[in-house]
Amino acid sequence: MLVVMTEAEVEFATSGMEAGAAGAITLNSSTEEFVQAMNWIALGRGYISSHLALELMRLRAVRDESPLSDRELDVLTGLAFGQTNAETAENLHLSVRTVESHRASIQHKLALQSRSELVAYAIGHGILGRENRAGPHGSDD
Repeated sequence: MLVVMTEAEVEFATSGMEAGAAGAITLNSSTEEFVQAMNWIALGRGYISSHLALELMRLRAVRDESPLSDRELDVLTGLAFGQTNAETAENLHLSVRTVESHRASIQHKLALQSRSELVAYAIGHGILGRENRAGPHGSDD
């Protein structure tokens, strides 16, 4: 069983499920939902809370509609949260040069010129709401 601390940590839940967790619920789930999840898991079935399921569907829609690769979405998220290229590189375990390359590719694919345009795109397309390996921490570059 995997308990996710906030609904925003969907990427963490996804990783946990891929690693073998039998279920995932949010920390703010009710006691009844927790008991239901444990019962389903005891029966050999998986369980994912409705809040997480909805967020996963939303993220899937963002990825399906986006012309960007998953890694480009990770880079865009880090940059949109205000991280420098170096901070995004460190959080994603990439080189700064790779992040710069992804950023150039993103700007080319989306015909964007500046960081503020990247942030506006991320907000407008629901990407900024996704917390992933890039994370929400950092400063301007």
